[in-house]
Amino acid sequence: MKTRILIHQAPAVSVDAQPLEIVERKGKGHPDTICDAIAEAVSIQLSKVYQEAFGRILHHNIDKCLLVAGQVKLHPGGGRVTHPMRLILGDRASFGVPGKTIPVSDIAVETARTWIKNHLPNVNPNNHMRYQIELQPTSTELGAIFEHGAGVLPANDTSAGVGYAPLTPTEQLVVNLEQYVNGPRFKRAFPETGEDVKVMAVRMDRMLSLTVAMPFLARRITTEKAYFARKAKVLQNVQRFIHAQPHSCKRVDVVINALDCPGQGLKGMYL
Repeated sequence: MKTRILIHQAPAVSVDAQPLEIVERKGKGHPDTICDAIAEAVSIQLSKVYQEAFGRILHHNIDKCLLVAGQVKLHPGGGRVTHPMRLILGDRASFGVPGKTIPVSDIAVETARTWIKNHLPNVNPNNHMRYQIELQPTSTELGAIFEHGAGVLPANDTSAGVGYAPLTPTEQLVVNLEQYVNGPRFKRAFPETGEDVKVMAVRMDRMLSLTVAMPFLARRITTEKAYFARKAKVLQNVQRFIHAQPHSCKRVDVVINALDCPGQGLKGMYL
């Protein structure tokens, strides 16, 4: 089957040449990222199990995921989870073929626990999270598609994908910064910082403003003074990292945890 590729030069001004650019990236500990990553991990694991059990991948849609917030009781130097988070995973999946089934829900839960253990070291996948699997059996029509055997499978759905490259200097800087502050080197230097990171950049002409939201772990912060002292060290480290990165701006300003307010206790710290 031939594929037609159409190439056309866009008349628009490149993003980096425009006077305003806004970029945001959510780190691996952000709820949106967690949901997307776990849903993808479950789909991959189910595909492996389908191949092993049935010799082919059966129909499944694993793309509906919700992370319901939990509750904690914090104090400088520690805290406890009073109400665990809840991960709800839904949509449809094939539970097997006549005469043979697989434990879809158990596979989904174990995959989610494994992902959390591997990527979120400060979250206990057993004690800090509850799992609600709402995967329902796939429809007869969709399930039958995967009985056609080898070759291109037919579809009764529509889907479009959009991609772009290369990243602008601002986009690349935001990606690099998020990966740095969530990377092993930074976490070894600042083990009191968490993974639920967001980085936003606003570029106006060649002036760039970076806002970083990054929680600190209460068990590693014993006083308000210690919080702001460590935050200052984090800011210095981030500024050095940014200075060493290639970008097209004349000036870069960085703010970490913009809502912080000294003298307000827990109300003025992002723990």
